[in-house]
Amino acid sequence: MALLTSLTTLQIAIKLHDSKKIKISTLANLSRGQFGPQDIEEMEWKIIMALNWKLHPPTQYAFVSHLLLFLPVETNSAVRKDLLELSRYLTELAICDSYFVAENNSTVAFAAVLNVMDEMNYTRLSAGTRERFLLVIRDSIGLQHRSPRVVAARQRLKTMFSASSGQRGVPSFASQQETNNENDSSSMAGNSMSSAGSNISSNNCSDGRYGHRTRANSFDSVGSCRYSPSPAHRRCVLTSVSPLAASHSRLSSSPMVAGVQ
Repeated sequence: MALLTSLTTLQIAIKLHDSKKIKISTLANLSRGQFGPQDIEEMEWKIIMALNWKLHPPTQYAFVSHLLLFLPVETNSAVRKDLLELSRYLTELAICDSYFVAENNSTVAFAAVLNVMDEMNYTRLSAGTRERFLLVIRDSIGLQHRSPRVVAARQRLKTMFSASSGQRGVPSFASQQETNNENDSSSMAGNSMSSAGSNISSNNCSDGRYGHRTRANSFDSVGSCRYSPSPAHRRCVLTSVSPLAASHSRLSSSPMVAGVQ
């Protein structure tokens, strides 16, 4: 029976996710005569009925993508991109925790988006934008940011991320952005003095804690990385800006994160 179930679920997966058709007789041959095509068809029907045709539900990441469509139209594209990538990373972490199996994917996705929003500076995402987003989500979908399930999912994601990083107390996104702005100002002032023939510029931004900035949009961390859709980039960004994050090396070595790499 286990072999028949395995062959049948493989048949269903091929139908859903593969463009190439495979004959049922081909799958039946894998059983070496134990089952025929009719047995696979009957088991397929039983599985479909047991699942009530819920064969391809939206993933947490799919919900993240759709939820962010409710952001006001004037929201900066860079902010949208950061929200998408960082929220996606949190939903990937949620895969490692069996707690979220019983939760709706929409709830987990909403919790991830809210956690990322909390770490963003209000100069990038204003209070008015956040409030309008929450109102539209409530009226259109019925998700409440203060509902017990959303609050519990948010806390679980925070706890899980803290446990995977192994460190707390990293500066928040807002404080990091303020530090970046201060460093940019100091660097610009130093360059102006240098062009005028002053020797003061040699002391500007010499602190090795901030790494080397080559562009204004880069993050001030040693070995900083720019936008990339890869999971490694999302870990680097979270390490740079989130109070829940730790060093990139500790995060990469975590057995919990290793499950989603």
